[in-house]
Amino acid sequence: MNNKGIGDNGAKLVGNELKKNTDCLSLWLFGNGITAVGAAELAKGLKHNKTLTVLDLHDNKLGNEGAKVLAAALLAMAGKTPAGKARYAEEVEAKKRSLAEVLILDFPSVK
Repeated sequence: MNNKGIGDNGAKLVGNELKKNTDCLSLWLFGNGITAVGAAELAKGLKHNKTLTVLDLHDNKLGNEGAKVLAAALLAMAGKTPAGKARYAEEVEAKKRSLAEVLILDFPSVK
């Protein structure tokens, strides 16, 4: 879904879908004009998601606030991998923590 111009309204729809999604492993949302408002909507969905391992949001307008809310959501979802996917749990958790750390490093005010 990259470069589709979904903006914050589209991010809200995606966030709602992430709450109930059990299949999507990668989500590419770069170049969609998503701001901190849309990031907050995505974060709501991420907090409930147990399967997503790749989230590409480059070339958006997230800013420090958007990065902060996404980092918090990623840290919250770390460790929620279902027991049926236990062999991937360690890798998934490491990726989520790494992404949260990258967001914190790239946006120092997130700390």
